[in-house]
Order: sequence, then C-alpha cells, then structure tokens
Amino acid sequence: MLTLHIARRFIWRSRLQSALIITGIAVGIGTQVFVGSLIASLQASLIDTTVGSSAHVTLKPASGDERLVLTDALASRLADDPAITAVVPQQRLSMLALTEGGTDPLVVRVSDAQARDGIYGLDERMVAGRSDPGSGELLVGLDYAEDAGLVAGDELVLVPRQARS
Repeated sequence: MLTLHIARRFIWRSRLQSALIITGIAVGIGTQVFVGSLIASLQASLIDTTVGSSAHVTLKPASGDERLVLTDALASRLADDPAITAVVPQQRLSMLALTEGGTDPLVVRVSDAQARDGIYGLDERMVAGRSDPGSGELLVGLDYAEDAGLVAGDELVLVPRQARS
C-alpha cells in the first residue's frame, strides 16, 4: 500500500513529467506494434520471393560425369512421399548468350512445362509470350530481358560454355 501511495503522490505532484513518461511509453508501444505488424505482413512475401519458387531438394548423380535417370521406381518413391509436392526432372546447362555487348553467362534449365509449373508457377508470372515454349524457343527472366533489351519473339544466340574459344 505504501508503494501505491508513493506512486500516486509522484504522479500528482509531477504532472508534466508523468504525462511525458506516459506519452513516451505509448509511443514506444505503438512503434513496436507497427514494426511487428510490418514484419508479419512482409514475411509471406519475403519467403515466397527467396525460396518459394526454388527447388528445395536437388538429386544429383554420385560423380559429375554421370547423368541421373528418373526411373519409374524412383518417380513412384518420390510421388509416395507426402513431404514432396512436385517432382521436376530437368537438365541444367551452362550457356553463353551472344549479345551486341559481348557475352552473358546463363543457366538454362530444360524441363517439362507442366511439371515445371508446379514449382515455378510461370503461368501466373508471365509478362509476355507464353509459358510453354515450342521447339527452339526459351523463356527468359524479366531482369535479364530488360538488361539485354529483349522482347518476346527476339532471337538469342546461345553457345555452350565448353565450346567457347
């Protein structure tokens, strides 16, 4: 009871100081609530941007010279695992894109369009063109297209990195 009496006396005699303390606490709590809400609302977007459209598990052959073949047995084992949401067999190739300014290193991923869309969701993210390229066609990321000055339908010459002289 003594502490309550001392606190009441302090608040009553130092009204301006008490008002400043209460205002400071209110501003601090308001700031924490605002920052917490901001972080919570950005979390889903950040996760989707950083890992949402990337493969979380990549199977590679034991040695670098071999190719991993997706057999029916392996495909059924992967499909039976409830933790696996999509299986996209793909081949990754290191290429050089020949441009007027020189060469640009690119990683080309060759895969089935329907299987690929299960991970990357390109149907919803396409800006121009179509998400299922035909023979001799490829999809190019928006950032690279803008940097290289490419639009849908432009030709892009690709050279395997090993063939570089």
